[in-house]
Amino acid sequence: MLDSRKLLLGASASVSAAGLWAWLAQRTPTSTHHFAPLAVVALFAIVARPADRDPSPTQILITSLGGALIAAVTAGALWATGNLDGPTLWHSRPALPELLGMAALAGFGSFVWQRTLNHEPSGRPSGG
Repeated sequence: MLDSRKLLLGASASVSAAGLWAWLAQRTPTSTHHFAPLAVVALFAIVARPADRDPSPTQILITSLGGALIAAVTAGALWATGNLDGPTLWHSRPALPELLGMAALAGFGSFVWQRTLNHEPSGRPSGG
């Protein structure tokens, strides 16, 4: 069962990290904070992770996509305001596709991490 308090805490942690990212980007728009989307997604997933021994795929998906959505919205807002003018990892412009890709990969990684956290290598739920 989804715990709304944990989801709210996860969202708060993720939005706080996104706010820090936005503040840093506004102060130095010529610097790209490449791993900020990863931190935004990870905070949501870690704080809001279902406490169930064997969470449903829906629970895992919600906690993974929650952080990815916050990171994507933040990246879009920073791009729209001209605060993503820094270099990219692949020396291309603009930085928005790179950051959106990182948010999507982090969301996928979060899903895989949570899915395998309480499972044995055989794929069966762990007993304890």
